[in-house]
Amino acid sequence: MKKFILPLLLILTVGMLAAVESEPSEVVGYVKYDCYSGFNYIALPMGDLTTAEAIGNQYLPNISSVSKWIPTSQSWTTVAYDPDFGEWDGSIPVENGDVIVMFASVGFDFYSLGNPIENIIYDINPGYNYISVPLNRSDILNAETIGNDIGNIMAISVWSNLNQSWLTINFDAGFGEWDGTIPVEIGDVVVLYGSTTTSWPSRSIANPVRDAKSVIRK
Repeated sequence: MKKFILPLLLILTVGMLAAVESEPSEVVGYVKYDCYSGFNYIALPMGDLTTAEAIGNQYLPNISSVSKWIPTSQSWTTVAYDPDFGEWDGSIPVENGDVIVMFASVGFDFYSLGNPIENIIYDINPGYNYISVPLNRSDILNAETIGNDIGNIMAISVWSNLNQSWLTINFDAGFGEWDGTIPVEIGDVVVLYGSTTTSWPSRSIANPVRDAKSVIRK
């Protein structure tokens, strides 16, 4: 379950919680991910946290590791929390648009909160690519739409935090169609297996996030 709350509601909530001198208008909403015991794939569509361990710190002691996929090397980089020393065993830089995986001992709600003023464009590399459905693409209702939009995508998978399992569809080149369908929504984590180098989405400039605020909702 993901939710995007429009600016006015969130600003009013912040105003009721505390009186602050700084201007709250920069915070316009959030995307909420339901996380459970086990592996939890989340995206960072907004926010200002710059390291994976900073994200993990918000959910200690329930988080034991945080990982990020590196598409250029087709490998994971991981930091683990050492409760004996009270610190992480490394550092991983993150930025808006990144997909990370947290291993949790209990369930929790993850919030990516901030101002989605930048259009996120993903570099798609040969092999596996972990991306999320952009906030300005509420027109995307299924995973195969992303594959068709990008082209040269042979398989698409979507992880369920609740079920702790993957749902995958494959492209059948002989029939020119996908062997199934997977519903997706803005903010969902999607894994693409492709054969070429490109970038996506191409509609970012034509349909910026700031013009889609009224339709971003979950």
